[in-house]
Amino acid sequence: MSYPLVNIIMSVYNSEEWINYSVKSILNQTYKNIELIVIDDCSTDNTKTILESYNDSRIKLVLNNKNMGLTNNLNHALFLCKGKYVARMDADDIAYENRIEKQVYFLETHEEIDVLGTQIKVFGKSNSKIKYPSKHLDIVAAMCFYNPIAHPSVIMRFDTRKNLFLYDISIKKAQDYDLWCKLSNKIKFANLKKTLLKYRVHSSQISSNNQSEQNEYSFKIRMKYLTNHGLSTDNVMKLFNIESNNQIDLTILYEYTLILSQLQNFEKKSLIKQITAQKLKLIISSNNSYLSKILLISHTKILFVLPYIISRLFRRLIFPIRKSKE
Repeated sequence: MSYPLVNIIMSVYNSEEWINYSVKSILNQTYKNIELIVIDDCSTDNTKTILESYNDSRIKLVLNNKNMGLTNNLNHALFLCKGKYVARMDADDIAYENRIEKQVYFLETHEEIDVLGTQIKVFGKSNSKIKYPSKHLDIVAAMCFYNPIAHPSVIMRFDTRKNLFLYDISIKKAQDYDLWCKLSNKIKFANLKKTLLKYRVHSSQISSNNQSEQNEYSFKIRMKYLTNHGLSTDNVMKLFNIESNNQIDLTILYEYTLILSQLQNFEKKSLIKQITAQKLKLIISSNNSYLSKILLISHTKILFVLPYIISRLFRRLIFPIRKSKE
């Protein structure tokens, strides 16, 4: 296996509390042919001093003269990249030491994949493991409901695809979700099944203003993706109204399924899988009684496996008849 250059890009602003953990997790990677491009967006705390204290030729530090915002900084960092692959990293997260090694090996042995993420472990204000779909067809179907790729875990095939990887500067939040949706029919995605990133959740991320803005951009991006795949604006709004409904019943689930069945240009099995998963989330998060939730979940799972059961029964009935005729 060859060891091509990997650029890791990071935009930082007032990250003195976490920046050392993030930078050290990159510099201590088992994969050594890396360059860390850090753009400091006019931090007013000690972030700049901390970054300048590193004596490592693999770090390229760029100091902005004025605050440019995340999207502009990412595009600037991409312009500076010279490697075969470009990985993302955030100032408050921690990469497992073998993250880049595992991702490079996968891309070197799977030339059809252009964007590769990983599973993540959430820590800090909340603790959990988030599992994302691993296959391309499942990922693009999941984009109908959420962003199925953890941005700070991503590595991109850059040498042959660099003209595609440009973030929209009009998008202040959920820039990655917007980019993946736009590229969903142009490139191939994958997520490793391994957890290779620790994603920190802290108070500034979950503030009401920040979350509200994030939701607003995600809403617009998702709406555009759904309308591009065959849903009318009216049906998209019905979809969102159902998802905000705290009381779910069979009629609502049926309407939800009916709307989503109009989606086009997705592999049927992947779409059914994602629709079923979304319906289960709606039921679990609803205010229904415990018994009602069990019944609705059972009904949803039965509908999911029913086509498979029918096909198996059909085969068992038909093949013995053919055998007897022989």
